[in-house]
Amino acid sequence: MLTVVNVLCIQDGKSFIGIGGSNLDPSGQISVVTQNSYGYGDIIRLLAYCTKIKKTINKPIKPKFLVLPHQRHLAKNIHHVLSHFDLEIDYEIEINTLQSYKDHYTNLLHVKNAKIVRENLGVPKLKTKKPGIELDYIAVWNPYTMFSDIPKEKMPIPKIDFEKLISNYKIKLVDYTMHPNEAFDIIRKAKFCVGYEGLGQAIAYNYNKKLITMSLWKDVSINTGGAESVIVDNIFDLKDRINEWNY
Repeated sequence: MLTVVNVLCIQDGKSFIGIGGSNLDPSGQISVVTQNSYGYGDIIRLLAYCTKIKKTINKPIKPKFLVLPHQRHLAKNIHHVLSHFDLEIDYEIEINTLQSYKDHYTNLLHVKNAKIVRENLGVPKLKTKKPGIELDYIAVWNPYTMFSDIPKEKMPIPKIDFEKLISNYKIKLVDYTMHPNEAFDIIRKAKFCVGYEGLGQAIAYNYNKKLITMSLWKDVSINTGGAESVIVDNIFDLKDRINEWNY
């Protein structure tokens, strides 16, 4: 029996989002389905959460990434992203419509659930196939090459201020127009990383990179970039921290 998981349950006296106690079949496999199948951080986090859940409840579990038919060409990016890790669980990709799993998508990645998820699942990592190294540049990602606008909460610093500041440093840009493998390589070898809430945070976290995130969603940014990442919401704090680390 394949169980779709998307509700709140109690595990060892603690409540957390993502596993439905009433839906757990002792002989079945848990399927955690997401439609958030395009952002690198969402892909990495879901695998890390599912791996942690499997160890917690000692039951088989498989994350499933739903990709819309008109975006099927992006499905290969999921494989590219996860190819950089030694995975302990399998995953599945399904090309289908949003209605196919209506009301059954996991809420592990929802903004509103960020705090309770972290309190009960922590901020788990995956095991990278290659170690991080440190070269003399800063890896930077910004939302300005995105195909659609992002909310201000994910990038609270104005574009003109950010670009003027970052031009003073030796940087390598990361964006979604490049192959995922190139993005991983740039972040893996960076001295440290600076970016908006998205794209490279989980990559930096899994490579143990120092990270500055521009964000108003503190709980989400901690979940994606780790508790030791620095979260800023203004250009002055951003400048101070970059200068502190850019020795």
